[in-house]
Amino acid sequence: MTLVVARRIGDELAVVSDTRVTGECVLHSSLLDGALKTIIVSPYLCVSFAGNVGVARQALASVLDGTLESREDIAAHLLKCHKEHKGTTDFLLASCGTSVALDKIADGKWEPDVSCAYVGHHAAFEDLQGFANKTLGTGYVWGPDPVATIRHFETASASRMADALREVIESGRHESVGNFVVVASSGNVDGIGFRYTSYA
Repeated sequence: MTLVVARRIGDELAVVSDTRVTGECVLHSSLLDGALKTIIVSPYLCVSFAGNVGVARQALASVLDGTLESREDIAAHLLKCHKEHKGTTDFLLASCGTSVALDKIADGKWEPDVSCAYVGHHAAFEDLQGFANKTLGTGYVWGPDPVATIRHFETASASRMADALREVIESGRHESVGNFVVVASSGNVDGIGFRYTSYA
């Protein structure tokens, strides 16, 4: 399995995922046995998956080659692949541009326009929530510029998601969640669009 968590923060989206591949997809037992599970398809579209890597590659082929363009067509395609393979792979579809949306494809259905979602290991997600909530208790002081302060708070929220996932990985409690954290987010001061972001 794996863990991918996405959240709408204001008019932006943040997605964090691990990179560990387990099960029949593993060729060697090393840190190099990973996969990018959050793929930025375009400045306005990001697709993440949890589950069977082969099914995900097959499903993403039509998205990556540009055959499918609209959010609705892509979501319908991912749902079809999800169902054809008996739910072995779940997806999150994040889109921005003219509108901001986060969609979840799991459990045999498409849940459009959710504010937050995860796919992957449930117990690891519960741990992630616990680690993230630990940092909320520190309090937050509003600065003199509310807009800049809100922007900083939103960035801090994405960073907190990444930090919480890193803590889940470092805890070693969930064998199928590991390697390193990948963070993708939409929008910044330079304009709208998905990008991979770094964190320290």
